[in-house]
Amino acid sequence: MPIGQWTPPDAGPKAPKEVKDILREVYSSCRDKNPAETNQSKSKCARMAWGAVKNAGWRKNPDGSYYKLPSSRKTIS
Repeated sequence: MPIGQWTPPDAGPKAPKEVKDILREVYSSCRDKNPAETNQSKSKCARMAWGAVKNAGWRKNPDGSYYKLPSSRKTIS
């Protein structure tokens, strides 16, 4: 598969564009570095992608909709 053409984990139909973009970018980057077609490689990259979504402040409701936590992090200059 060409670099960057990996299929990211499905975020569901109610996922905002930002969530889908994060999943696609992180998953593709990880798969570019770990191209083996093994469940272990795919699982590792999926966990990294979902971790990036969580780190960006996104959470998923039981109904499949998403919400973003208010930013409480301060920027360090």
